[in-house]
Amino acid sequence: MWNVDNLEKWDAPRALREYLPYGLIGYDNEGSPVIVCPFYNFDIWGMLHCVTRFDFQRYLVLLLERFMQAGYEQSKTHGPQARQLVVFFDMANFNLKQYAWRPAAECVLSTVKQYESNYPELLKMCYIVNAPKLFSVAFNFVKRFLDEYTMSKIKIYKNGSDKWKEPLFSHVDPNIFPKCFGGKYVDENGDPECKSKVSRI
Repeated sequence: MWNVDNLEKWDAPRALREYLPYGLIGYDNEGSPVIVCPFYNFDIWGMLHCVTRFDFQRYLVLLLERFMQAGYEQSKTHGPQARQLVVFFDMANFNLKQYAWRPAAECVLSTVKQYESNYPELLKMCYIVNAPKLFSVAFNFVKRFLDEYTMSKIKIYKNGSDKWKEPLFSHVDPNIFPKCFGGKYVDENGDPECKSKVSRI
């Protein structure tokens, strides 16, 4: 369906390349790729008016394949555990209304099912921080489509909590983690949000 072998030849829509918030910011102490996704204020309504749902999901597959390749390269020196991903989501100002919009809801569910079908046990750990109360409503719906392994790797922390720092920094060096999220890293421009490494809205 996604023609994975030729994805790198695909000219992805500019909106996805420039406005989908993510960045591979480094590797944990076992060599696993660490991906930061500052999803606060992400306008999925606007995105799905700029690109098709198919292209949105296709681009996510492209990113997963790139992250997997990064993990594979790391595994050559760090061992097979480096092939799993550490993912950090900042969900401050999560807008449930946008995700209740049917095209957005269908896109999220299709993406979740696609992940579970094609990338089992890829996730090493997922930290979801600054989750407002309404986020739990959406997640309770989505988690029905996640298997037990995936659920065991997802940790959710409410808005304003910093309890995620201890478990995250037990295996991710704070010196590689953006300062704006509680780490110590600023990019070469002195930017604590590390926009040179992490796409932002």
